[in-house]
Amino acid sequence: MLHSLLAILITLAAVGAKAPENRTTTIVKFSDGTTAAVFWDDRQEQVGKDWVRVQFDEPWLSQPRYWKGRESTLTVERTERQSDREKRIRAGWEQVGFVEVNGQRVPIAEAQLADRAKEMAGLNQKQPAAAPSPLAETSVQGATTQPPPPPSFITLWGAHIVVLVCAAILLVVIIKVFFLAPSE
Repeated sequence: MLHSLLAILITLAAVGAKAPENRTTTIVKFSDGTTAAVFWDDRQEQVGKDWVRVQFDEPWLSQPRYWKGRESTLTVERTERQSDREKRIRAGWEQVGFVEVNGQRVPIAEAQLADRAKEMAGLNQKQPAAAPSPLAETSVQGATTQPPPPPSFITLWGAHIVVLVCAAILLVVIIKVFFLAPSE
């Protein structure tokens, strides 16, 4: 029950939670030594206030995670490049059991079942099919085929005629036995 609920929540997160593409992702290091990719959510740059609120860039979670604290406890390492972000997000999705297939995220188990079904159907061939051998031109020119002759009347209707004759004989026998029998 718990596993299915967790799978549903992760699936909803995969479908609904898309990370904003226009926001800049920054790699920061916290005072405890952990490193994370974050979006700056709220910065209070007033005198004497260096409180910040950052949102972790983890689109595979069903709910966004936030951290609020003093900016002086964070060390900004660098701004994350788009290609690095895509690699990190792909690895994060794989950690929670999803892979990207044709631009959509699907559970790894479903992707494996689909690959297995393709393999069983013969659609997942590693080697290309062998090219047909070229035929000699003389064999193509010499082998002219004529269409078969049309079937005769007996071939088409013979079975029908036999069934009708048998039915007529059976009807005659039934009438003689039951209706024309001498009564005693």
